[in-house]
Amino acid sequence: MLAKGTARRLSAWLAVALIAASLTPMTVYAAAWRRLYTTADRSVDIQLAGIHRHDDVVLSWVRFSFVKDQHDPSARTYRSLLQQWAYQCTAGRHALVQFAEFSDGLGAGTLVAADSRDRYEWSSPEPDSLGAAAMKVACAHDLDTSAILKRRAAKQL
Repeated sequence: MLAKGTARRLSAWLAVALIAASLTPMTVYAAAWRRLYTTADRSVDIQLAGIHRHDDVVLSWVRFSFVKDQHDPSARTYRSLLQQWAYQCTAGRHALVQFAEFSDGLGAGTLVAADSRDRYEWSSPEPDSLGAAAMKVACAHDLDTSAILKRRAAKQL
């Protein structure tokens, strides 16, 4: 039997390996990303081809690419960050599902760190924020959600 600390470390590394394996193909689909935001030091994109529905939730990947190295709370250096978000479009809420930090831009290079959430912590994105922009694109891209929102808007007129 493994000690508690050893079992946790093994579980953490297994989770990182599984996330890395699931993220690896994402850098191949460069044309499937849509730019949400650009400044001199970073760009933020959403992966259109990766938007899909799972029950009542729409899932999507958002990619942050930085010009200069970034440092996470553990002082690890990364140049890009991929985040998977869950959206409850009709409720106007989102939650972070998982993230991965990479050594190079555009979600490429070596996996630096990764984590996933067992439970969603739902919140409403701030108006005119990146979170609101990403949710708007993801929800409009999902055909089921798009139809629901159109019917709701038509009833309000």
